[in-house]
Amino acid sequence: MSYRFSSKISLASTKISTVYRVTDTIGTTYALKELKVSLLTKKKKLQKAALNEYKNAKLLRGHPNILRYDTFWKFGPYICFQLEYLPGGSLERYIQENPLHDTGNRCEKEIVWHFLRDLLMGLDYIHKKNIVHMDIKPSNILISLRPGTSIPLLKIGDFGLSRQLDSKSTCEGFKRGDGRYLAPELLESKAEITTAVDIFSLGITVFEMATDYTANEALWSDIKNEKITYDKVSKELKGVLGLMLCKTPEIRTTAGNCLLINNRLQELASSNDDFIEINDQTVSRIEEMEESTSSSSSSDYPNVIGEKSLIYEPIRRKLF
Repeated sequence: MSYRFSSKISLASTKISTVYRVTDTIGTTYALKELKVSLLTKKKKLQKAALNEYKNAKLLRGHPNILRYDTFWKFGPYICFQLEYLPGGSLERYIQENPLHDTGNRCEKEIVWHFLRDLLMGLDYIHKKNIVHMDIKPSNILISLRPGTSIPLLKIGDFGLSRQLDSKSTCEGFKRGDGRYLAPELLESKAEITTAVDIFSLGITVFEMATDYTANEALWSDIKNEKITYDKVSKELKGVLGLMLCKTPEIRTTAGNCLLINNRLQELASSNDDFIEINDQTVSRIEEMEESTSSSSSSDYPNVIGEKSLIYEPIRRKLF
């Protein structure tokens, strides 16, 4: 991969992947998510999951509250995603370094409402595309710059567990996300998967963000059994969280409804200068540009790592 990038610095690592900060030969910085070869060679399902991740992320590109996936490629046992690089890191780290609970007034700081608006707008767009993220949590939310203000902009990332909704979307055989943020219905194998699972996960994320609580098994149990108290958030936020953390998925609120029924969120959404609606025509133009860029023969992209010659495969070609 050295022919594409002049530098490569490790940022984070999980059991499945490692994320690097990379700089290409003209000085542009990206994030590179590289799936671990040892797992890919043993588990073909991971290769299919990687392709699914890119397909879903590609449908969502262009929204300001969603991490941009630029390119996906496979060569030999390697699978990589080239992503938008956001130097602010994750929301998880941000709230550790910048507590968002106002201890003096025993409520959330104003910035929580800006962050909630960002996440609701991102999720609303995801759900309108008939996609469920399935793994909403602070470590999968990234910090970017918000034009014209010092308040950061949040972007939803990591679509590794995301899936398209259809009439057969059940929990059976589903790989579950982080148990601390898991919607309770996902524990039932034959339960239907709906966009409501993301709303519950977002509710726990916002609760953790707005208070000095840390998400853990005990907190999840209290929330699931509706034993949680909201004495550390404002009455207004309590109302929103109550709708998001409803135990029954059929009556749980939606991202769009939250934006409509809460006056503060309405005001923030209407004053959102950084939002640009991405319609089907815009997506088509993006795909046309990719098509023209990817029309070159794969032999135009030679690479040598060690003694093996690896060929870059344009993203619109069949990968598996």
